[in-house]
Amino acid sequence: MDFRELYYITMIADCQSITKAAQKLYISQPSLSHLVSKVENELGVKLFDRTAYPITQTYAGERYVETARQILRLNDNMRREFSDISEGIAGRITIGMPTERVGYMLPRILPVFKKEYPGIEVVTLEGKSDVLMDSVIKGQSNFIILPSTIHNQEVESQLIYREELVYVAGENLIDESRCIPGHPDQIDVSKLEGVPHVMLRKGHAIRIAADALFKQHHIVPEYILETGSTITAYSLAMAGVGATIVPLRTLEMSKAMGRYCCYQIGPEPYPWDVKVFYRKDSYLDNAEQRFIEIAKEIFNRKKGDGR
Repeated sequence: MDFRELYYITMIADCQSITKAAQKLYISQPSLSHLVSKVENELGVKLFDRTAYPITQTYAGERYVETARQILRLNDNMRREFSDISEGIAGRITIGMPTERVGYMLPRILPVFKKEYPGIEVVTLEGKSDVLMDSVIKGQSNFIILPSTIHNQEVESQLIYREELVYVAGENLIDESRCIPGHPDQIDVSKLEGVPHVMLRKGHAIRIAADALFKQHHIVPEYILETGSTITAYSLAMAGVGATIVPLRTLEMSKAMGRYCCYQIGPEPYPWDVKVFYRKDSYLDNAEQRFIEIAKEIFNRKKGDGR
């Protein structure tokens, strides 16, 4: 069995283009086209409809790619297990995280991890939550770290820590009539009709959480601007452009903790679970398991306890 052929054809399926796949694989487009023709001739079926744009898989192609992914995962799992058995000291971990979470979590985790596994290269894959979930399903990342707003039956998860979400608005945007009576630092979500909001684009975990929160309180929010960054959303809210919902860590990262514009969501802190997700059929080697353990240890420490 030629694992290279399996990998190359799944890459074409992911890119929906032989030209783009060839660029990613660092081979010539004619060579990759020849490989596809060779496999199709051997199997007696067409894997791709090359007359369509972007290129599409035939039914046979869909079955081939599905099976190829399974074979590649089994081969990868086997190699990882053997690497553990031989006390592997070198390797690579590809971790998917939203960009700003990389900046928040990785500087805390990586120094500890590299002391124990100096020969393991850590590569990050950054993007929106839905894109990252797709990456772990396709085997492009070993695991991803996300808030648990996206669910998929093909993955398993472990809790890393709980994180509070807060409501941020410019100084004069919210008055006490929109707060819980007697608690000017606690927002009443049911009274936010008509408030302009700056929110992350669809596909981001924070947007999924915000949409669900407003729907729960029967509010149709007014989104006046969408962005791909929680830092940007927070900064625009601080400037009075509109209110937003961000993790408390966003305020910690920005070094601006002005409570006059930061509200608790409801009478109790409004948290979400930050989890690590990986395929159910994947093998987590010793280094990957240790990375996850370190993340749990660091982010479950109480404030004032060395965090």
